[in-house]
Amino acid sequence: MRSRGSIFFVSEDRDRGFEAVSKTASHFQVAPLVASPCYPNSVVWSEENLVAIATGHLVTILNPAQLNGPRGLITISSSPPFDIGVVEREELLTGCILPTCLSRDVRSYVRSIAWSQQGMAPNGGCLLAVCTTDSRVKLYRAPYCDFRSEWVEVLDISEMLYNYFVCNEFGDFELGSAGISP
Repeated sequence: MRSRGSIFFVSEDRDRGFEAVSKTASHFQVAPLVASPCYPNSVVWSEENLVAIATGHLVTILNPAQLNGPRGLITISSSPPFDIGVVEREELLTGCILPTCLSRDVRSYVRSIAWSQQGMAPNGGCLLAVCTTDSRVKLYRAPYCDFRSEWVEVLDISEMLYNYFVCNEFGDFELGSAGISP
């Protein structure tokens, strides 16, 4: 990935673990990560020059211009499943269902992340959409206060969509009636 004269990549060091590395024209900067990114597109760059790195149950947000400066975090917590006939999480590990289960991890973790266009957040920045293995899609924004590192949840899109379907008894979906414009 390239942005404003720097190249960003993730490296593994036997002593220090996984790191986010930014190579500018003259030197390298290193920022340690909790774990390695484990799926394609788990490192995404925003229009406002922020890098989001999904590593398991955490999303780390870095500013490549200030790797030693403040960083943002999104911690993924498990959410109760929607009552739509899903298999309970504990039942996924039973013998008859286990071959279809790709992961034995019962904790929720990030599966996909994507940035919005610049200007969508209240401060004129970008929102970050996070999709989890709990089948949740949530939007996050940067905190207003510089003393907080945890990003703020703006909207649980999955919850909003589920409530719409409950009100309509799981009938046909219409974008206009859900308050969603195409």
